[in-house]
Amino acid sequence: MHRLSTTSRITIGLVLLSISALLLARTMGIGPNEHLATLEGRRTFCEVLAMSGSMLLSRNELGSLEASLAAVVDRYPEVLSAGVRQNSGSLVVQLGDHENGWTNASSAPSTGTQVLVPLIQGAKEWGTL
Repeated sequence: MHRLSTTSRITIGLVLLSISALLLARTMGIGPNEHLATLEGRRTFCEVLAMSGSMLLSRNELGSLEASLAAVVDRYPEVLSAGVRQNSGSLVVQLGDHENGWTNASSAPSTGTQVLVPLIQGAKEWGTL
């Protein structure tokens, strides 16, 4: 029977110890959380879109806002649709399969896949993105 060398046994032991430590850390919630990182990235992305959209609305450039959102929907495959809804409830911009894919009511909180961000025109809320 072939025996493993001392170096091989120490190496295997260290690898198993490292794997055990990583699994224990993951179980205890220590270390990076990919889900939270993804949600944080989406939040930042939506805030930037809302800021640029608010700037375009303050200059009454709804067409430019629509063109900007169309570029975002075309460029990022994870963005399935985008819509701009005025406070009155009318949908003024709809891109992608927004009507079928969007199930969130305008008063409901944002979720991980459907995000509502306020659009500001001047000093008041104009609608939502």
